[in-house]
Amino acid sequence: MPRHAFFCFHRERDRWRADQVRKSWIERDSSESGFPDPADWNAILDGGDEALEAWIDKELEGTTVTVVLVGAETAEQDHVLTEIEKSYDRGNGLLVIFINGMLDQGGARDKKGANPLADFQVDHDRVKVPLSKLYPSYDWVTDMGRMNLNAWIEDAARRANKA
Repeated sequence: MPRHAFFCFHRERDRWRADQVRKSWIERDSSESGFPDPADWNAILDGGDEALEAWIDKELEGTTVTVVLVGAETAEQDHVLTEIEKSYDRGNGLLVIFINGMLDQGGARDKKGANPLADFQVDHDRVKVPLSKLYPSYDWVTDMGRMNLNAWIEDAARRANKA
């Protein structure tokens, strides 16, 4: 079944790596959102918080899963935290994929960043726990992301009862 997923990432620093992940997935008859043209992204940011939130809301429409692609500085990006919060609030399945081990366009790897889901505390069985304890994380390279991305997304949808 075709699925529509939202990809969340540091749109300046990690765009090239994120594009590689996206391309490996859309070849499988699915669609994605969250990949604005760099010029459009700058215009969205120039529009302020309201424009950014409106863009996020529009991009999340029709999605059932949010894939958080994590590089060295992803967890420090306000827009990433907003995207995660809005995704969680609307009931999207979540998963984290560390992309720092992928080669960039210059052939370099990056340092591993923090899991941004660790910044969100939610009630679970009457106890506050970080989202990072409730949703899976993977490493694109060591967990063979190209082969497993579709299964990871489908698993996230099932966990969120969006299958």
